Amino acid sequence: MNRLFVLVILWLAAWQPALSLAACKQETISQDAFNKASNLGVKLIEQLERLNPRVALVGRAGTDLSKYGLKYSHAGLVFRNHPKGKWVFTHLLVRCGETVSKLYDEGAITFFSDNPHKYQAILIVPNPALQIELEKLLLEGTARNLHEGRYSVIANPDKLLYQNSNQWVLEMLAVAKSIYLPADQRRHAIKLAMEYGFQPETVKVGFFKRHLAAMFHPHVKLDDHSQDDRLSGKFSVVTVKSIKQFLEINHDVESITEIDLLGSRTNTYQPPTPKSKPQRTIRHRQPVSRRTSQSSSATDFWH
Repeated sequence: MNRLFVLVILWLAAWQPALSLAACKQETISQDAFNKASNLGVKLIEQLERLNPRVALVGRAGTDLSKYGLKYSHAGLVFRNHPKGKWVFTHLLVRCGETVSKLYDEGAITFFSDNPHKYQAILIVPNPALQIELEKLLLEGTARNLHEGRYSVIANPDKLLYQNSNQWVLEMLAVAKSIYLPADQRRHAIKLAMEYGFQPETVKVGFFKRHLAAMFHPHVKLDDHSQDDRLSGKFSVVTVKSIKQFLEINHDVESITEIDLLGSRTNTYQPPTPKSKPQRTIRHRQPVSRRTSQSSSATDFWH
């Protein structure tokens, strides 16, 4: 028993540097990486100019999540008429060495300058009505109100304790579909997303990975998941894939384009045929004026 205990301690000590915040390094982007980010950014802007949406969703392949069946890891929203300029990307990040997330407004090249796993992107253009509402949320300040600084890469969307980057995008989309905006905006957003049929991704994380990460990595929190989830290692999270499916089942997609360094492929969008169209529960709601209440690259597996 003593020998096993010593081996475990030595194993933890060997892994701690890789899991600790101190292991996070600010690295200068190489010329090759900058050229690739610039190339992909230009190709994406070309597609945006061609399609000319007010607002679109962009996902990038930041971290290799293929073992979870996921191609894209991180999503943001790009605005044509952003106060800071044309085609500005707004997304939630936790910068290296920080523990609190922030919303960042960046250009296309910067969006892809985070040493991504692959230089690939997905551009999802919502229907025009949803674009108009998303633009209003940005201009009214609601986008900032929906941001939660407490960050966890595996934030549970059923809870409001933490938020990951993709969950902020989901909450923006849900509120954009709302007929009114109460003071408790985040709770309203998640409730509405579920009413519209949102299904979070269930991600299986191994025993040692999840517990070591929770102990040593500041961006991994488990306390917003049930004890059963923590024991089984099956966590419900918001992913780019689950957001795409959410838009599809509600027939909110106008076009989907996948872009890489070789070019782009715009799919002729054919909405899936759901077993039954999601129904909104609005009979107890009273319309009120939409008022805002006064109420990054991330160093984790998803970005």
